[in-house]
Amino acid sequence: MKINDETINLGYVAVERHQVQKNTLGGLYIPGESVNQYAIGKVTHGEKKGMFCLFPVYSGVKVETKFQTIHLIPINDIIAFVEPDDDETFIALNEVKVRPAEWIGGNSGK
Repeated sequence: MKINDETINLGYVAVERHQVQKNTLGGLYIPGESVNQYAIGKVTHGEKKGMFCLFPVYSGVKVETKFQTIHLIPINDIIAFVEPDDDETFIALNEVKVRPAEWIGGNSGK
């Protein structure tokens, strides 16, 4: 499925969810707060295409396609357009790699 630019309701903006990643000298990833009431998204269609916006986490409608997940956010729910700080980058949620937890220490099965 593809989203046709001309058919999006004028009251909505199509965004792709992103996450803030802090850059450190050693290349370590420092996760943000585990519970956040706001989300960041990159506008994928329209005149603001390519800009990042801040909006409430539970706002809008989530549309999953074969290749991507798009959120249709009401324009009135956009709080601000944002840019990353010098020590941050915004990465798409589908690019976030989570390694499975490993068991460290404890009994060795004896």
